[in-house]
Amino acid sequence: MIPKRVLVLGGTSETRDIVLALNKHDHQVVVCTVTHWDLSLPAHVLRIVGALSFNRLVQIIEKLQIQALIDVTHPFASQISQLAKQVSKRVGVPLFGYQRPEWIPKGKNVILVQTHLQAEQTLLDLQKTTLFTIGVKNLSYYKRFFGSNIPFWIKILPQSLSRALNSGLKKHHLLLLPAKLPCAKWSCLIEKYNIQVMLAKSSGIRGGLKEKFRIASQYNLDFVLIRRPKSYTENYFQDLNELAKAVIAYLENFDRNIYMV
Repeated sequence: MIPKRVLVLGGTSETRDIVLALNKHDHQVVVCTVTHWDLSLPAHVLRIVGALSFNRLVQIIEKLQIQALIDVTHPFASQISQLAKQVSKRVGVPLFGYQRPEWIPKGKNVILVQTHLQAEQTLLDLQKTTLFTIGVKNLSYYKRFFGSNIPFWIKILPQSLSRALNSGLKKHHLLLLPAKLPCAKWSCLIEKYNIQVMLAKSSGIRGGLKEKFRIASQYNLDFVLIRRPKSYTENYFQDLNELAKAVIAYLENFDRNIYMV
């Protein structure tokens, strides 16, 4: 079989897994990510970094002669998933997607919300010291809360500092920390800042949600959880092995044109 070229829209820890699975079958993999976040990819893998527009993604697919498109972006990266679907239809390249299985914690202190706007209203109603663990991308939805007198802190990655400051947040509200923390570090944060509420996104067990809920339960915090948006991809999988098998099967049949987009 002649090696085919696949474009992976990544950025999550699963990116490396799907790249390695395709490499075993000698397919050429190109990875697109928004940031330079270390994914421990093989040295030979071409990586394109930067935000994608419709025209930019079309250009990449056509220039590199991509035969399949794979979406393994973050569960909350709904805009890029929607973009991938639109581009897939435009250029006639099939789209395969992966979405982490959603894990929803249960407990009397768990408060489920569907949107960031609902989350903000919930935090305003609770009127308690809050720790944000949702990154920086959607903090603009919480302007009313930030303008209130409710104490809060925001856990962000060190490389996100400039973006947070540019959005108008004060540095003394920002906690520059790695994505995942040991239990002892979580405990220090909760105790030092007298946290009473933790705000999190439903990013799955692999996204560190179980550790956040464990520490929230240990300290009897209100755990406000934002449910993830629905997947926009018809051919999406919740198992990476099944995703890899589907993509490989398509590529094996590519030259015979027996797969219909």
